[in-house]
Amino acid sequence: MRLIAQHGRGARHQHRPLFLWVSYTAPHRPFEADPAVLSRQILALQPKLRVYAAMVASLDDGVGQVGEAYTILD
Repeated sequence: MRLIAQHGRGARHQHRPLFLWVSYTAPHRPFEADPAVLSRQILALQPKLRVYAAMVASLDDGVGQVGEAYTILD
């Protein structure tokens, strides 16, 4: 996010496009998730599905942070 914020500051970058490649991997084995994100997944009843849902949610959170950083620049 710092890179996006730095690009948005300063007159020399105002008219230069920013190409940003963010490459996430698809959730895969081993199924491991952050406990804080895992606690948000209460609808998935099966433990493996719950962990997988938390992994997808972590990925979605990261994409959301990038989008939010761009929104702040507008």
